[in-house]
Amino acid sequence: MSHTHYKFVIIGAGEIARAVITELREKDTLVISRKTDSFVREFGILGLNWTAGIDRLPDNITGDVVVNCIMPKSKKVAFAAISLAQKITGSVGIYVHLSTIALKSYPRYYPRFIRFIGDGYIRIKRAELNLLQKKIPSARVCFPGIVVGGETNWDKFFLKITSSKNIFVGVSLDALAPLIKLNDLASQIVATIESGIDGEEVLMPCPNKKTLPTWNEIICQNSKCQTKTDYLFFPSRIKNILTIILTSSLIPDFVWGILVRFNSSGKRSRSKDSSEDILISGMTNYYIGCEYTSRDGECDD
Repeated sequence: MSHTHYKFVIIGAGEIARAVITELREKDTLVISRKTDSFVREFGILGLNWTAGIDRLPDNITGDVVVNCIMPKSKKVAFAAISLAQKITGSVGIYVHLSTIALKSYPRYYPRFIRFIGDGYIRIKRAELNLLQKKIPSARVCFPGIVVGGETNWDKFFLKITSSKNIFVGVSLDALAPLIKLNDLASQIVATIESGIDGEEVLMPCPNKKTLPTWNEIICQNSKCQTKTDYLFFPSRIKNILTIILTSSLIPDFVWGILVRFNSSGKRSRSKDSSEDILISGMTNYYIGCEYTSRDGECDD
């Protein structure tokens, strides 16, 4: 590398990182991720291969702005990325952190006698945000909603669901869908860099805006929708109760770590879903049935 100070440093190399780099259009950008070769070739920027949670923090790198686009699979990875951002920005740089709108949500039909904490990913992002507030309180935190318009899992989900004749769901579809296009998200992230305020939290999009579509408008465009009972996660009573317990405050975080490792090591091929009957289940059902609010319950128009 010819120098160690950059105008922009992007941590992560996923769809959002790619969209942000495209929106910035700045050659003086360094991307840090496990594999950066494709970014170096495509954008003509510099790359540094670094595996969060495994490699030691790189030395002698500073930046005016750091944007953390990593979707961590463990707290160790999440905390390493924050430590790297803190090291690069020092006390003067701008740090933009991507969280998830799931931290601003709550299942509408969740039992009141226990507290919803979430699945493994939500728990990681919750712990990540708690650490961030302690280590970098000046961070500008973006809470992306359901991102579409790239090659995200949600794009694949909507393509599959809108082509189905019958859809079985366990929640009301009248709730607002916090969807945001990938390019719009990148634009809002850049706006947060250019005119944001240190320490602010920004929901992208704001779920209180009346311009957002309902899930019914999105999912049932070309489908005959049938709403089942008010299950939260699965139509199976046993699976539903088990998932409610697992996502509650009754279960410590390390249990989800065990579940993730077990699932990763024992993956098996699954039979394809029927082309006519698609079941919206698990955490997907959670996102559809949630209420989303900003910190103060209001959003600017």
